[in-house]
This record gives sequence, C-alpha cells and structure tokens, in this order.
Amino acid sequence: MALATCFGSPVRAQSRGSILAGNVQCCATPAQTTSRRSANYQPNSWDYNSLESLKTDHLSESQVNYENIKQEVKQLIQKETEPTKKLRLVDAIQRLGVAYQFDGEIKEVLGSISKSKSAFKDDVLSMSLHFRLLRENGFSVSQDMFNSFVDNGTFKPILRKDTKGLLSLYEASFLAFEGEELLDKARVFSSKHLTEAKPALNHHLKGKVDHTLELPLHWRAPRLEARWSIDQYEIDYAFEPKLLQIGEA
Repeated sequence: MALATCFGSPVRAQSRGSILAGNVQCCATPAQTTSRRSANYQPNSWDYNSLESLKTDHLSESQVNYENIKQEVKQLIQKETEPTKKLRLVDAIQRLGVAYQFDGEIKEVLGSISKSKSAFKDDVLSMSLHFRLLRENGFSVSQDMFNSFVDNGTFKPILRKDTKGLLSLYEASFLAFEGEELLDKARVFSSKHLTEAKPALNHHLKGKVDHTLELPLHWRAPRLEARWSIDQYEIDYAFEPKLLQIGEA
C-alpha cells in the first residue's frame, strides 16, 4: 500500500472498497505560509539625547514668582523674634501643606525655642502649640510642660473660658505616648468644655471647634486639611498674605 497524507500525518492508503463512504476523508494539502503585513514604520528620531536637549534652565514667569514668594516667607520666618508668633507661623505653614518647602527653617525655629517653655507658662494656647509642634517634628518633650495649668491633679477651671487655648490643648493631647495620663486628662477636659462652649461662639470659631472635635489634626489627611486651612486662613486673625499665596500655588 502507498502512503498518503491526512491532515499533515502519513497514513497507509487502503483499497477503495475497504473504506466506508463518509467515514474518513483524507486529502493531501500543501504547507501554507502566511506572511505578516508590514506597516513600514520608520525608526523614532527622538532618542534620549534629543529629549535631554529640550531641557532649559529658564524658569517660567509663574515659577519665578513662586520662588520669590518662597524667599519672602523664609525671610519672614528668620526675622520673627517673638516665640509665640514664630510657633504660629510654623503651625500655619504646616497646616497649609507647604512645610516641605521650609524644612530647614522649621527645624531651626523649633530648635531655638525648644527650651523656652517658661515663656508660655501662662498661655495654654502657646504651650500646647509648642508641645505639639515639637513632637510632630521629632523633638523630645515631656508632658510635664503642662504642670503649670494643673491644680490638685486637674486642669484649672479658668482654662474653660479660653476656647482657642482649649482647641490647642485638645490637638496636643493626641500626641500622647502610652501611659501619659496628664495628656489623657487634657483630652477629656478640653473636649468637654469645647462642646459646652459651642452655643455661645461666633460662626467662625464654632466652625473650628466642630472641625477639630470631628477629627483631630493628627489624624487628618494633610492635603484635605490644607484645602480647609486655606479657606479658614483668609479670615484668621493671624493672616499673612505671603503664606496664603504659597499655599494656593
């Protein structure tokens, strides 16, 4: 018998009478090759060196303006000498989401006043802000800073009337380490009296209290907080136009 090809494989051919009609159909098919169509794309003329050549040392007008504002803010930080104002300036920079632009200046400010706690012994707002900023930026600081505001193990009743001070104390309390009971007491005390004070507050201050009690600054997403802070900063008592400009840039 001769060999034939069936679906590409050799099989032994049989007599026509021994194959049932319709059972098997064998056929010899030549090998088919399909050539892929070419799009005739030309080589890219933009290599790495060509792309690098597009870079320029020239800054756009908006970039130049931003750099000028940044330098003015740095000068503002360096020229300020009053400790409380320095702290509030650093706080504003952090809340507006631009602290990464002034890391060196912030460290220098906090380092220079890290031992100046006696300057804030009668000011719970500044003392709390001082404590929070130091801990946020990696400085070692003790809860004992707040001892001047405590009498017989509890915070002094006179603090109840200082809403801004209570806000600052509440924020600071969330940076407590495990076992720092004084800061735990500060959180309970400030939360209670902020809630009680809300009905008598003006709209702006009430909004700040609601915002703070909803979620402390330490737990908030920085970018979302920056957006909220920009709106608040426009009507804040410590308004500084240059800070607002760099925060909005």
